[in-house]
Amino acid sequence: EGSPTRTLGVVGTLVWDTIHRRGHRELPVEEWGGIGYALEALSVALPPGWRIRPLLKVGRDLAEEAFRYLREIPRVEVEPGVLVVPEPNNRVELTYLEGTRRVERLSGGVPPWNWVELAPLLEGCDALYLNFISGFELDLDTARAIRAGFPGPTWADLHSLFLGMGREGERVPRPLPNWASWLSSFDAVQMNDDEFSLLGSLHGDPW
Repeated sequence: EGSPTRTLGVVGTLVWDTIHRRGHRELPVEEWGGIGYALEALSVALPPGWRIRPLLKVGRDLAEEAFRYLREIPRVEVEPGVLVVPEPNNRVELTYLEGTRRVERLSGGVPPWNWVELAPLLEGCDALYLNFISGFELDLDTARAIRAGFPGPTWADLHSLFLGMGREGERVPRPLPNWASWLSSFDAVQMNDDEFSLLGSLHGDPW
């Protein structure tokens, strides 16, 4: 008999991106982004015997397209973890200025997960990856509940927890509120250099 199949739960947000590049005459690029990048990478990088269970909420306005896209990714188990909600799907407009500088605007209204919703979907998952694409995937209380209630290892990319919201949906870098509680909610965390500097901006050296 072969080895048993293992399941990686993936929490994130599927985003419809519109990408503008300043100085380029071509039309903006529109495509699925957000957690889609991680799902496609995991479908290639996971060892044999693993499958992926995305734990996503998608807006009804783009639900059909979202399911079609997700079903095209190898090793992704679309049911039961993808939930259609009545709110509009999250959309991001990215305008690249120069180099890696960009302006990011978020619209849409996909609501966060709570523990009551997540708990049954985590049954059968052997490990959990959380990528805070919007920063609104779940709140701190739900993260603490995952720590208490999920027995497998957890790994989180804290990314957009370091982004606040401007008046017109513009994402603005900010220090992470309750950073110590967020860090202690997962077995491993990931962030980039800019996010790491924000982590320690109120306390001196982030280490």
